[in-house]
Amino acid sequence: MEDEVKRLWAAVLDQAIKDTLDGKGAPRGQESIIAESARAWFASKSQEQGSFLWICDVLGFEPRAVRDYVDYMAVDHTIPTLSAVGSDVGVFSQQECRYY
Repeated sequence: MEDEVKRLWAAVLDQAIKDTLDGKGAPRGQESIIAESARAWFASKSQEQGSFLWICDVLGFEPRAVRDYVDYMAVDHTIPTLSAVGSDVGVFSQQECRYY
C-alpha cells in the first residue's frame, strides 16, 4: 500500500485514540458520545475496510498492543500523538505496538 494511504489510515487511528480519551476525568456516565463510540470501535471484531483490525493490518500493528497503549494513556492521563506515523509509518509500531 502506498505511503500516502498508510498515512491517511494512521491519521484515522491517531484521531480514534484522541477521541477515546475525550472527556477523560469526567465522572463515569458523563463521558462524551465520541469517546464511547471510539472505545466501541477499538473493541470491535470487524475486519472490514476502515475497521480497527483492518487498519492495524494495513499498518502492521499488533491490535492488542495498540489497545494496551490506549489503555495506558487513559490511566496516565496523557493524550498520545502518532504524528511520527505521518512521516514514517514504522515509528509508532516499532516503539509502541511492534510489528507482528
